[in-house]
Amino acid sequence: HFVVLLYRLSGETYSGNAYNAVKDKFGQEEADSIQNSTSGGGEEKLQALAWAISKEIVLGESGGGFDPDGGIRKLDAITLLYRYNNKSISNKPNMPQL
Repeated sequence: HFVVLLYRLSGETYSGNAYNAVKDKFGQEEADSIQNSTSGGGEEKLQALAWAISKEIVLGESGGGFDPDGGIRKLDAITLLYRYNNKSISNKPNMPQL
């Protein structure tokens, strides 16, 4: 959900095939899990994750997986915010330099 927040803040869209982008990075099981998310919003989650992958904001967990419905630790949030702040995003709101 944190990646969806960053995606919405950016004001950008992902124009490619989001399912394939997520599948290529994290595997078909992960892509299917996100697409069929029980918490809803599967398509937006796929779009957001594909966008974050393309911007190198999300790199995945050390084992190569991704847990979209899992909790986020402070360190993970800080890392994502740092990467978001240092990427070329067209409509990025003014954020303090870290």
